[in-house]
Amino acid sequence: MACSANRSGQPTNLPTLTGVTQQQSVQEDQSDCNPARSKSPGKRRATLVVLAGLLLLVHCAVHLGKWHNRVLRLHSPPVPTQHIIDLREVRPQQASSQGKPATKLDLLVFGERMVAASLPEPCLLADLRRSGGKNSNGTAWVDALADAVLTPDEPQCIFIPFPGINMTKWFGYGYANSLMFFEDPAIRAFLNHYSAIVRTDFDVFLTPALLELILPPGHFMTGRGGYSTELVTRQRLNATAHKLRLRHRGIHHVGSTWYGPPAQMAEAAFLTNRLQRHLLVNEFEQKAGGGPVHLLDAVGWPEWYAGVTLLYAGELALNHLMDNFTRTEGFDGHSDSDAPLGGELLTIHCWHSNKPFGKFQFFAHQYSKVAIDSLNPGIVKDYCMDIAVRSVRHLTN
Repeated sequence: MACSANRSGQPTNLPTLTGVTQQQSVQEDQSDCNPARSKSPGKRRATLVVLAGLLLLVHCAVHLGKWHNRVLRLHSPPVPTQHIIDLREVRPQQASSQGKPATKLDLLVFGERMVAASLPEPCLLADLRRSGGKNSNGTAWVDALADAVLTPDEPQCIFIPFPGINMTKWFGYGYANSLMFFEDPAIRAFLNHYSAIVRTDFDVFLTPALLELILPPGHFMTGRGGYSTELVTRQRLNATAHKLRLRHRGIHHVGSTWYGPPAQMAEAAFLTNRLQRHLLVNEFEQKAGGGPVHLLDAVGWPEWYAGVTLLYAGELALNHLMDNFTRTEGFDGHSDSDAPLGGELLTIHCWHSNKPFGKFQFFAHQYSKVAIDSLNPGIVKDYCMDIAVRSVRHLTN
């Protein structure tokens, strides 16, 4: 399938998306190529949805505010064994000063089926890839399942089994998993029961301010990345866009956190997945048998590095597709920041850092003796530390 996503109608000639598992059964027709054309359910739920794989992201006692039609989604790669425990004490939380239902916070987790046995009791299993439905264009059964599973008021944890990519066919580039679940028609139909989505990485903390954010109609927002140089990366991406007949609006350093309506999110994910494939095959030095010679070894960073292909592809896709596309400093703040938490900061990203809070130090158990009482959760780095340390201690006690 060569999915044409060019706004001018000219073909982009992007490659067939190989390396997707057989079970994913991507429908190779033009309607599936543009998920925005698919019929959405008439009833949208005023809900915030989180797709994530780490407890430290969601174990914060966020204060939920007004009722808005929103969805937050985070997605992690296939969950490593050492991370499975992090899913066990996930408790989506809801609070309201008036004691009434506030914005609904759901946690949706996509992962290998084997992880389901390790989920906490409150988490529901929504098998959207069941026999009889996974290869069908019809989604009525998905809508019925959503109506049965999703509650209007109570926050939920929902686990959706989804296989990882074929790593051999994707040259070992595991980050390609990040948006691959959008290739499944049943999953797209399920997500259409929400009216807006935030997609972010699994090494991200959420802040209470996120629940007060209102997305203007027809708008799309992202965080800020840090992966390009003026003289090499940007020129290379502009040249690639021109070669593929894609529009580039000149917005670079696009963050990995996205916020937008489900149809736009799916359309952007579709194009990003295909652009990842194009970049990996055509825009880096290839080794014998195919695939970049240098993939995850930092060779080429920060000018032209295959390890951030997902970010390059996302920049190209969003610049091409989105008319109302804004990059905000509110997403993807730094977890080692000494700044006050503040009302403008929406998510906090664990960038590579030797200072606290750092994700590598966290997974190396270097914070196991941190004194909780010494932390000030009103400071960004302490906010992250407080959530992470409390979560681990809650799990292990």
